[in-house]
Amino acid sequence: MIDPIVLLALLLLFVLSFILFHVGKSLGDIFLLIQRLANRDFRTLILMPPFGLFQNTVRNLRKITETLQTFSSQISDETFNLQAILSSMAEGILLVDSSQRIYLCNNALLNLFDFSSPPIGKTIAEAFQIVELQKAIRETLSSHSPTTTSFYFTKRNGQTFYLDVRCNPLRLPEFHASLRGVIVVFHDITQIKRTEDLRKDFVANVTHEFKTPLSIIQGYVETLQEIGPSNTELFHKSLEAMQKNCRRLSLLIDDLLTISQLEQRSVQLEIQQVDLSQVLHLVLEQTLPKILEQNAILFTLIEPDANLIEADSFRIEQIFLNLLMNALRYAKVPGRQLIITFSIHRTENGVEICCKDNGPGIPLEDQPRIFERFYRIQKSRARADGGTGLGLAIIKNIALAHSGSVSLQSSPDNGAKFIVSLPKVQAVRRFSLPSINPTTTG
Repeated sequence: MIDPIVLLALLLLFVLSFILFHVGKSLGDIFLLIQRLANRDFRTLILMPPFGLFQNTVRNLRKITETLQTFSSQISDETFNLQAILSSMAEGILLVDSSQRIYLCNNALLNLFDFSSPPIGKTIAEAFQIVELQKAIRETLSSHSPTTTSFYFTKRNGQTFYLDVRCNPLRLPEFHASLRGVIVVFHDITQIKRTEDLRKDFVANVTHEFKTPLSIIQGYVETLQEIGPSNTELFHKSLEAMQKNCRRLSLLIDDLLTISQLEQRSVQLEIQQVDLSQVLHLVLEQTLPKILEQNAILFTLIEPDANLIEADSFRIEQIFLNLLMNALRYAKVPGRQLIITFSIHRTENGVEICCKDNGPGIPLEDQPRIFERFYRIQKSRARADGGTGLGLAIIKNIALAHSGSVSLQSSPDNGAKFIVSLPKVQAVRRFSLPSINPTTTG
């Protein structure tokens, strides 16, 4: 027979083992939950400790888990919103810490600087070899105030951009509070800069173009005031010079009005069926004295089914006239007879008007700007011949007004070929222009 004391001891040992087993299991579950929380796994773990053991601890851990779940969800939503905002921004965004290491950037920045992968972790000096940018970030970190800078940047494909950069100080939340960072915003203002440069050039050119003939007229007026009508020869010579410069001013004003109306697209084109061969021969008749004066040879090659299009007849006349006068002014080479060839042929969607000469060609460095207002290669000779420097710009804008385009093919000492592409049918009559007498500009 078992001793009651031994039986009681065995019973107590069993109860104690049972309690210790469940206490150990509960502690193991609690430690597992704490380890999951440390690993940022905020999923709820249901704990059911027996006998009410560690109830308060389990309850508090459950509350912590739920709170961390809420914070994690909020952070995920904010991260998603931040990424969506940064991805949709056209400006390049860059975040750097106090050691000038890149912490964050958006897709616009990667595209702007041709990065194949995000330069996260690199220093500004490693990722960007741009002194102005490094200096601006350094000034913002040291002064804790915004800094701005601007610089040109050339991509690997040769394209040059003008960037306006603003650096603002900020605290990076994942760093120590004493460490500061900088948010850098890159604005691509290349087009604005180009437009501003063109505006300055335009104002300077207009001022010069008006000042020259006005100064000549003023000089002859003062001469006439001094000599009076007694000196008949000088009197008539002065009047002729004044009349010539008045005509030059009138042509310049007409051309400025024309190109302004074309660029603003303020009025309607008078669209009708136009016979290109008739318009071309009309222009050749009008300019025959100038052609003979230059001793130029002129050829016309017109495909039979390429002469009829829908267009504004007067504007097409301006295209032919300006192409011809441009060739007569710029394609002359001493000791070489000038040959000009006009050709009109069909394309898949319309027609191409080509004007080719055997002149000196256009230098490669001048070709990108040849259709700008007032841009001339031989400035002095063009002015002597009465050109205003607006002819090619007018051609370009008339072509655009007809939903067409203009291009240039040229190489040094191999002539120049201007190609005006026009649709055969005008699908949309969006705008047009009032009638002005054609101008012979170059």
